[in-house]
Amino acid sequence: MTSISTADKLFQRNLWAAIQDNKQLQSIIQSEASIVFDSPARILPDESGRLSLWLYSMSINESFRNLMPAADNPSRGGQAPVQLNLHYLLTPFCKTSEQEHVLLDGVIRFLHDHSILEQLNPDESTFSKADISIVNLTITELTNLWSSLQVPIRPSIACQLRLSPGMRV
Repeated sequence: MTSISTADKLFQRNLWAAIQDNKQLQSIIQSEASIVFDSPARILPDESGRLSLWLYSMSINESFRNLMPAADNPSRGGQAPVQLNLHYLLTPFCKTSEQEHVLLDGVIRFLHDHSILEQLNPDESTFSKADISIVNLTITELTNLWSSLQVPIRPSIACQLRLSPGMRV
């Protein structure tokens, strides 16, 4: 089963693994717990060393809508599992603007290099899998998004995670 919380963890764990491979990024984000799902409005400006992965929108992934349900899961009543497109705004909170730019650069590199995220689920019988890509928001879209938060605009990047059906191992 693919859910929003599974997608969140998939995103967080893969991003943390990339941060651990980069000493400069690891000096800014020091633990997986520093990658949070709070909206940028809920993070205090003096909370440095955090990366907000704020889920600001979601939609149905139409390309998977007509899939047949898994034969081994009759509880769905003949329905294919719901597959979502999740839209995140990634916003760093660091001591300096330079650190924020370094962190954003690292996140952009991660999104470029890892267009497919995979993880073996805790039950060890299925994989979580998602395609991820940068979303280029217009200045109007960014302004509207930040205005809705009622906080000053900050350096950030938007991305879309497209969940794929769980695969059996």
